[in-house]
Amino acid sequence: MAVVIGVTVGRYLKRVYNKVVGKFVFWTDSLITLHWVRGNAKRWKKFVENRVAELKEKSNPRDWFQCPSVDNSADLLTRGVSVQNLVPSQKW
Repeated sequence: MAVVIGVTVGRYLKRVYNKVVGKFVFWTDSLITLHWVRGNAKRWKKFVENRVAELKEKSNPRDWFQCPSVDNSADLLTRGVSVQNLVPSQKW
């Protein structure tokens, strides 16, 4: 669901800033999600099939990449990093 929301926000931003933004790329730390996006939607159960079909309709599977969790700065807060350590973190 997070990637569906991300693509929806990306499309909105593209409409709003279409003269400024040339292309969007999408990142996930989930290899499973990346395989879903790049695979055949029909091979998954209905819920995932519908989400993957929506992603393929709203984005190009070649614009999707994987960021390993260890390198994902968005995961810092979920791992208990304090605000004092978050700001100077090299991951930003």
